[in-house]
Amino acid sequence: MMYMGGELPLLPLQIVLFPGEKLNLHIFEPRYKDLVNDCLALNTNFGIPSYIKKSIEYGTEVEILGVKKIYDDGCMDISVRGEKVFKIENYENPAPGKKYAVGEVLYLEDIDNEEEEVKEEMLQLVRELFMTLNMVKDVQINEGLNAYNLAHKVGMNRSQEYKILSTDNENDRQLLVINHLKKAIPLIKQVEEMRARVKMNGYFRYFDPLNF
Repeated sequence: MMYMGGELPLLPLQIVLFPGEKLNLHIFEPRYKDLVNDCLALNTNFGIPSYIKKSIEYGTEVEILGVKKIYDDGCMDISVRGEKVFKIENYENPAPGKKYAVGEVLYLEDIDNEEEEVKEEMLQLVRELFMTLNMVKDVQINEGLNAYNLAHKVGMNRSQEYKILSTDNENDRQLLVINHLKKAIPLIKQVEEMRARVKMNGYFRYFDPLNF
């Protein structure tokens, strides 16, 4: 479901940014330097639409957390955090009187319908994935994780991450993660087994002579 939004300055990127996720950006294009400066002056947010298949539709509104560095030429390093998912209804590029695009957006209503059994299946598969990769110690797996937290960590491609972004409820997002892991884990296990065989065959092996 959607609810009313408004206008957002747009900075399209070939990434998928989820609500709650932090991102560091180096701003160097003149139009986007203007965008960030306008947002800082007005204390407003901007949108990062995911540039997928040469088009923009869904994205994430971001809050500027801080400016880390400003260079002599006006370029800057900033830190942002994802807030809400939006869908672009229409946009002008550039908007009147601006160098950058501004879009009319609707916000995606996030439905918290998490189911305990689905959540546990997802977490169990995540544990299996990291055990297969010998990375159990590298990732903290706990009940607080959700599909947004995991999508970047379980090997999803950009199109799969985009599907997560554009899905309006947590249960369906978790089912997407589960479906991905059920396909990916057997393939990864095959690769790991092959890696082990290659490693074993790389060593000199000594055999006792056989008497016939």
